[in-house]
Parts: sequence; C-alpha cells; structure tokens
Amino acid sequence: MLPQPLIHKIRSHEQEVLSVDWNKYNSNLILTASADTSIKLWDMRKLDGPLNVFRFHRYAVNSIQFSPFKENIFASGSYDMSWSVWDLGSNVPLRFDDSFTEFITDVEWNC
Repeated sequence: MLPQPLIHKIRSHEQEVLSVDWNKYNSNLILTASADTSIKLWDMRKLDGPLNVFRFHRYAVNSIQFSPFKENIFASGSYDMSWSVWDLGSNVPLRFDDSFTEFITDVEWNC
C-alpha cells in the first residue's frame, strides 16, 4: 500500500510532540502533548489554533489519553514524575499526583 499524501500540516508546539490521542466520542477533537510542557486541545475542523492549552506539568508531557468513559475527561503523565486528570473545560487538573519517584512513561485508563 502506498503512503497517503499529507493533507494538512500545523505548527502545534514549540518542541517535539510526544503523545497524541483522539476523542472516541467526538472524532473532531484531538489532544497533543509536548516536550514544551503543554497539552493542547484541537478541533480538526478549525486548525488555526488550539481550543485550549493546558499547562500544569513542570517537565515534558509524554503521555495523554482521553477517558474511555467520559467525553470531556483526559489523563496526562509527565517527566516531572506526576500524572493528572483533567476536564476539557478547565485549565486546572481535577486530580494531581506527584508522589512517584520515577518518570511516568504512560497513562492508561483501566476498567
């Protein structure tokens, strides 16, 4: 199978994008997480800028995942040895835990 041509390219972050996740409830919503410590929410129909920027982690955000249970909730993990749970409508985490002694390398929802 031949690769598909690039449809659209955007400059999303100041540093590398380390994680991407699509919202299973709304296929137009995508999250990106970056070495620049930010998480950005995008609407694929309006790529002129992010819908929201989440900044709370002190170091690179290397893992994000939308909740499989609620459209507006996601989790993030960072090299600052913390993880957070967020609501898309708030710039402050709903829950934050920095009690770890190692990097958070992946976040995943578990039933």
